[in-house]
Amino acid sequence: EANIYCQKRNKEIFYNIGLVGIVPKLKGFMKGLELLKILKKEDGKFKLYIMGKLPEEIEWIKNNPEENEYFKRCDDFIKDNDLEDSVIYGGFVERENLYNDMGYVLSLSDNEKPESFHLAPAEGVCSGSIGMLLNWPGVEYIYSKDFIFENIEEMSKFILNVSNNESLFNEILKKQKDYIISNYNIDSFMEKLLVYLK
Repeated sequence: EANIYCQKRNKEIFYNIGLVGIVPKLKGFMKGLELLKILKKEDGKFKLYIMGKLPEEIEWIKNNPEENEYFKRCDDFIKDNDLEDSVIYGGFVERENLYNDMGYVLSLSDNEKPESFHLAPAEGVCSGSIGMLLNWPGVEYIYSKDFIFENIEEMSKFILNVSNNESLFNEILKKQKDYIISNYNIDSFMEKLLVYLK
């Protein structure tokens, strides 16, 4: 249910984008960094929050040269673009507090190899964050068009627009929350499941 999530909001969240999980590389960490760079060119207050395990904490990632090379490029990108103070690693946090510092919960996965149904944006919406996903085949069957973006440039324009307009932020959030609750509450799920099982 939506009410398990912390609803503590402050002005800073309008400038905080977030990723829940950055490994493996198909989750699109580099895209998040590129988005942060674009946003910071317009306003230095933007930050990127990273929640979950880091590459060096996962054995199979450490032992995979392709994954290692990708995350080294990410580290180099952070240094080369002076983003060290703007990328915040939060580690493991309980679900009810996971989205406290995020104004926007991103799903930036590789559109050629989409993974599962991308739960984090929906959870983020229930906590008071706007959910944002890059377009990939089938995403329109899970999320409405209000969640879906074609590229990080489109995402950046959206974020810059709503970060300075609290009423617009809240209007979009309400629309997203209404969608999640009406489509994915337990009663709706059970009703659809029973129809499927008949």
